[in-house]
Amino acid sequence: MLDAIGSMVVAAERGVETDELHWRRDRTLGLAASSQLAHRVGVNGFFCDLLGAARGRPGADLRVWWPERRCRATWGEVVRPDGYGVWQDAGAEVAFFLEYDRGTETHARLVAKLEGYATLAAAARDPFWVLFWFTGPQREAAARKALAGAPVPVATACEGAPPSDAVWLPADAAGRRRLAELGTGPTRRGAGR
Repeated sequence: MLDAIGSMVVAAERGVETDELHWRRDRTLGLAASSQLAHRVGVNGFFCDLLGAARGRPGADLRVWWPERRCRATWGEVVRPDGYGVWQDAGAEVAFFLEYDRGTETHARLVAKLEGYATLAAAARDPFWVLFWFTGPQREAAARKALAGAPVPVATACEGAPPSDAVWLPADAAGRRRLAELGTGPTRRGAGR
């Protein structure tokens, strides 16, 4: 957790005044005690795993990483993903919205989220996937049944292996694929970046 001294170090590294970081002790302590902390750590861990994979793979790159707050500001009236990213690897590129699932929402709620993504897909220029990242295989298997017939490209996976690897199971296909392979599939449909 960043404290006052840590905020001074970060400000010095960035060459800015501490006030420009908008760091507040009460907000930091609130986050530490928040029920959302595990969710936020999980989402950030997903994207950091992609960054780590890109470092070890020539030609791989997490070209875009938008956190939840920026997604909400951009698409909040239509969808509220936990993150947005564009992954590039092996000559393929895939844009995706991340839905990080800790098992706290009903399957009906997961399915209801897809309506907003379908609305966005109809209005957008670039194709995208909705990726559901689950904390365990039982939750993934149960949710997949509910997500069958999704109106947008959906793939599911669960924690345990890097998200860049062959862990993604498209809702309309058999066999797990690498994240980059989703960018080459026939079911890509439109969405904006």
